[in-house]
Amino acid sequence: MDPLGKSADQIISQTISDKLDGASWHFFQSRSLLDLAKRTQRASLIHFAALELRYGIEYLLFELLVLSVEALDEKTYQKCIGDPHEMKKMLGKHGANYEKLAKFTTVVVSLSNPQFKVHVWDIAALFATWGVASEFLHFVG
Repeated sequence: MDPLGKSADQIISQTISDKLDGASWHFFQSRSLLDLAKRTQRASLIHFAALELRYGIEYLLFELLVLSVEALDEKTYQKCIGDPHEMKKMLGKHGANYEKLAKFTTVVVSLSNPQFKVHVWDIAALFATWGVASEFLHFVG
């Protein structure tokens, strides 16, 4: 699916599907809205694109948290919701689990299907991008 060239109607009616689920759907929406902002010169769409980007990153960080924390309980999960510092702390604390899983997955996939490439996310870069997107959501007067 191509996120570019969509109308506002097509963007807001896009649904989560087999091809776009979770974080990838929010990233698709963000890219579509940013493209529409460029084509129509409507700056307000940048705010919506930034919001979708943040949602996508938060969703992805949650997925990484689930992968890296061996026994994620509700109390830990609740502490991370809406608190990027706590999420960063938890991912940093359990980052070795994620790194080991990423290396293992990369090796297994390279042996079973060499054409497929595993993307290993840089957690620090995700948080930096989350911060940049956040700046587009706040009035700086």
